[in-house]
Amino acid sequence: MATAYTSSPELRAVARLTLLALVAWSVAIGASLYWNLWNERSRHFDLATAEALFNLRRDYAIEHWLSQHGGVYMEASESLPVNPLVAHLPEAVVTTPSGRRLALLAPIHLLRKIQESSYADPTVRGRIVGLQPLNPRNRADAWESGALRAFQDGQKEASGIVSIDGKPYLRAAKPIRAEAPCLKCHGDQLVKAGDLFGALSYAVSLERYLDAERQLLNVLATSHGIVWLGGVLIIGFLSNRARDHLTERIAVEHQLRHSEERARAIFENAPDAGYILTLDGRLIDVNDEACRELGYTREELLATQVDDVDPGLGMREAKRSLLTCRAPPGGPLCLETVHRRKDGSEFPVELHLRTAQLSDQPGVIAFGHNVTERLEAQNRHRLAAKVFDETSEGIMITDAAARIISVNRSFTAITGYSADEALGHKPSLLRSGRHDGAFYRQLWDALLEVGSWRGEIWNRRKDGEVYPQWLAISTVRDAAGRPEYYIGIFSDITRQKRDAEHIRFLAYYDGLTGLPNRSLLADRVAQAIAAARRSGRGLAVLFMDLDGFKHVNDSLGHLVGDALLRRVGERLKQQIRDTDTLARFGGDEFVVMLSDVESMDDVRTGARRCIEALGSPIRIDEHEINITPSIGVSVFPADGEDFDQLIKNADTAMYRAKESGRNQYRFFEAGMNAQAVSRATLGNHLRRALERGQLLLHYQPQADIASGEIVGIEALVRWQHPELGLVPPADFIPVAEEIGVICALGEWVLNEACRQAVEWQHAGLPHLPVAVNLSALQLRRPDFLDTVRRALHSTGLEPHWLEVELTESVLMHEAEAALSMLRELSKIGIRVAVDDFGTGYSSLAYLRRLPIDKLKIDRSFVRDLTVDRDDWVIVSTIIRMAHSLNLKVIAEGVETGEHLAILRAQGCDEVQGYHLSRPLPAEEVAEFIRQRAAA
Repeated sequence: MATAYTSSPELRAVARLTLLALVAWSVAIGASLYWNLWNERSRHFDLATAEALFNLRRDYAIEHWLSQHGGVYMEASESLPVNPLVAHLPEAVVTTPSGRRLALLAPIHLLRKIQESSYADPTVRGRIVGLQPLNPRNRADAWESGALRAFQDGQKEASGIVSIDGKPYLRAAKPIRAEAPCLKCHGDQLVKAGDLFGALSYAVSLERYLDAERQLLNVLATSHGIVWLGGVLIIGFLSNRARDHLTERIAVEHQLRHSEERARAIFENAPDAGYILTLDGRLIDVNDEACRELGYTREELLATQVDDVDPGLGMREAKRSLLTCRAPPGGPLCLETVHRRKDGSEFPVELHLRTAQLSDQPGVIAFGHNVTERLEAQNRHRLAAKVFDETSEGIMITDAAARIISVNRSFTAITGYSADEALGHKPSLLRSGRHDGAFYRQLWDALLEVGSWRGEIWNRRKDGEVYPQWLAISTVRDAAGRPEYYIGIFSDITRQKRDAEHIRFLAYYDGLTGLPNRSLLADRVAQAIAAARRSGRGLAVLFMDLDGFKHVNDSLGHLVGDALLRRVGERLKQQIRDTDTLARFGGDEFVVMLSDVESMDDVRTGARRCIEALGSPIRIDEHEINITPSIGVSVFPADGEDFDQLIKNADTAMYRAKESGRNQYRFFEAGMNAQAVSRATLGNHLRRALERGQLLLHYQPQADIASGEIVGIEALVRWQHPELGLVPPADFIPVAEEIGVICALGEWVLNEACRQAVEWQHAGLPHLPVAVNLSALQLRRPDFLDTVRRALHSTGLEPHWLEVELTESVLMHEAEAALSMLRELSKIGIRVAVDDFGTGYSSLAYLRRLPIDKLKIDRSFVRDLTVDRDDWVIVSTIIRMAHSLNLKVIAEGVETGEHLAILRAQGCDEVQGYHLSRPLPAEEVAEFIRQRAAA
């Protein structure tokens, strides 16, 4: 990394400083070496000079002492002859008393002897030279000659370095001047005291000093080299340290700049909105994503208050948390908040903040991640998890090895196995054993080839129960296309199969009685017809209708009626053979198919057995019900060659049985079809009768039993057919109910009766209430009350002159609707009477709830009143009960004076019947009332 920064100015400066330091150090070491060498050379020179001068001055002192003291006697010998210079002196030679011969040595001669004996060192040479030497050895050499000349010029000493025999020597010389004692020897030489006589000369070899100097030079050079090298190393070390430190600092600065640039690039190019703010919450920088996310330009956003951007105060809370050290050390602080865009819309944000040292102050760097999609994904995940757990279908997930890794609650609810019991096992845990290996191989082949399988499978619950499932399995593959997971979604279809079976049952069987229905009957009849054609035998169809069942159903309710139908089916089933078929055709209609009929006696026997089966009362709860059948019989092939024809003809014969008195059977005859056609034609004509005004009302008076005074009139509808004449109500009222025109018929009767009552009032007749019969269908209509109000309003009849009659069975069957409607009628002021009372099963408590004014005893009880004790008791009981409820009692069907007398004796209030008057046309009613009033 260091080589990357060699071009740095700082490093170049370090290199220059290093070079200068090396040069300076080298110069300093060189100067030191030179100075030390020069100093040592000077010291050696001084030592050599000092040595030479020391010897010179010593010898000069000796010479001077000797000159002052006149020389020295020494024993003369061959080696020490008498000096010729002193030979002329009488004291030149003396003999001691011991006989020793002593010669006088001149000071110079003695000094030379001393020099010769004392200086054995060849590196030190001392000699005496003369200015005018007598001895050639004393002749001065060139340097000495120069020194003598200098002495002649007054110089005291002389020294210098000269080469002797090619070797350097330090030469030193000191002049010798004649002293007075010297004249004794040298007087003849015309020497005067003080004259330059010669010189003492010494030569000191500089070789040993130069050797020492050379040795010292080696030492100095070595030491200075070592010191120089150490300094160079130190300089190099320091330079390298400085270079490394500088390189490191430059690298750090470069990395810092690079990091800052990278951080800036990351900040600018971050996928999340970035914010840099001071600790006081002032935005100082944002990235492009923040501008894009919030809808501001950079300048607008930097001029915006943080609270405007962050109404959730996440940044303020984050700053407080960071300042109070609530953030993890060195780690970011993460908060969830809400940010607001420029357009005012808000979105959830996950805010990550970290304290940072900005250029000149501490601050906070924040990144806000829009978590809208994540929250939506989490919500979807939670929803998926909720669906996974709450769905009614069981879900099982396995890995590629078909080991169960996850199940939902419905899995446990359906299979009985908890998650802990199922996890880690294979789905074979649930295997029922009903499917063979081929089934499972086909299943796995589909999963591996197609990726899915669905179908019905039988599995076993934890408790051992085998049950059907509808199972759908899907394969989840990884990126390489290999199966990774298998997801099975299943539902317990036990109920669906049971329902399907029930539906199939209902398709062919009656849901109430469990008997075959019309479809299955048609199929069996068709099969029986085919068998009869092959065998030549016959078959018969018995179509039966229960007499009075509607009355039972209306009076006792549908629950009792349904129970009665089941009991009837049970009784009838006991009377037929296994080869025969008993079916419920609909409502209170049953059909018996007698197969393999050999004679008509077989058919008659079958019909009689059916009638006898219902001959005894049927007990339902606390009720004993007498029910009888009316049976019509058709025979194959005489009465039809297919199912529809046989049923149609048997139905026609059944109606003839009813008309003949009921509780009997009739065989189909050809003429019966004409009657059936006549009944259908009657229905068509009845629809047109309403449009063409063929209906009219007859009125039957009602009288007070005590005074005989007329107290009311009942309106009875009649049909004046242009061809058939006057058709009685018993013939067309049931038809009107069947074809659905009874409500329109009842509305016409209501309006016409009200109109006629007003007309009678205007004619001066006494004001009498007019009674109108209501059907159950009218009572069920939600607009019936409005129909009554319109009739009263349009005719002008006051409500209290209108009386409505409802049969007891209608009141019982439509209990709640009747109660509500009668209360509304009573509020208006309309009177209410209960017709056909005694034929139903009204309770006293129920009667007390009804807002009724009158009970009308059914004519069936009045007809046999004189001969049937039971009827007498029933009538008497009804009268007493009605009076206890403050109700009036009227008896209908009073046809004789005996009837009238008995009813009067029992306390009946009013009577109606042929004994008083037959039903009269409107114009005859007025005359009848006037006559009764006059009588």
